[in-house]
Amino acid sequence: MCQGVNSRNAVMSFDSYFKKFEMKVFMEIPLKDLSSSDMAKFKACNFLVNVLSQMYEQWQEAPLGFKWIPTSTCLYDHGYQVSDFSFGELIWSEFATPNGELHIEPFGCIVKHNTSAHNYLIFRGSKSLPDFVKDLEIKLLPYPAPTLNPPSNINDEKGWWTIFNGLRISLIEKLRQTETGTSLTISGHSLGSTLATLAIPEAIALGFQVEHYNSASPKVGDINFKQYYESLRMLETSARPSGRLHDSFRLVNAADFVPDFPFGNTGFEHVGIRIFFEARYGDEEKNHDPCCCYGYALEYSGVPFNPDHEVSNA
Repeated sequence: MCQGVNSRNAVMSFDSYFKKFEMKVFMEIPLKDLSSSDMAKFKACNFLVNVLSQMYEQWQEAPLGFKWIPTSTCLYDHGYQVSDFSFGELIWSEFATPNGELHIEPFGCIVKHNTSAHNYLIFRGSKSLPDFVKDLEIKLLPYPAPTLNPPSNINDEKGWWTIFNGLRISLIEKLRQTETGTSLTISGHSLGSTLATLAIPEAIALGFQVEHYNSASPKVGDINFKQYYESLRMLETSARPSGRLHDSFRLVNAADFVPDFPFGNTGFEHVGIRIFFEARYGDEEKNHDPCCCYGYALEYSGVPFNPDHEVSNA
């Protein structure tokens, strides 16, 4: 049976851990210098993010009786095919719009690679008007950490937490149907990256060994949230007997303004190591595109500007 630890010792352990790793947390690595193994993981995540983005388009075309057929429409598939993966049931969020109406959308999916049996948890980015409205709800609210003995006064963004909370029960149910104690790669783009970040503690609380490969991620929470997130890298303790955060990266186009959001001195902080490239297209939608901008940059990291860039349907 799992037993809690003394709260004073937990705080001391947390503080000493963060001081030890704070230099690593603020590291930046050019995309072209990323290790081949991490590049390969980013490419797999990018392929799956674009498949999930196309899923939303299918749902919009035929929402009644929707049956998703996973499809890849991005030119930069990194050598993957949809048939390389098994896609689980969609993860839907139900949340209230500003006028009080309930809104339901599909956001994510657990995916297994058929050869390696590796599991991915993938979230797509903002698509609907309610998505974009929630993106702008930047008030900091108390965050209910799912792991034992978290530090106090953790806060995250109201809008993204609202969407995540609307899918949290479904997500936990689907994670419990997946073999715990194994490695799980969690990823998303834009709004999807915020959901991926909020899913990290949930997966760790269930015992997963987690890798985090986000792209175009805004800042999800405050400094206390950042420190809590980074503390999830700690080795096994009696408070968390199995789950752990391993690698944590966020891919950023320096010309994309979404990763700078919320802007200014608003109390928000980034998590993870920044992996950056620069590809300026003179248009934010193009700078932010998960396929023709981010996907191209992963495929051609030495020269990440795509001369044929047109905004994709991803």
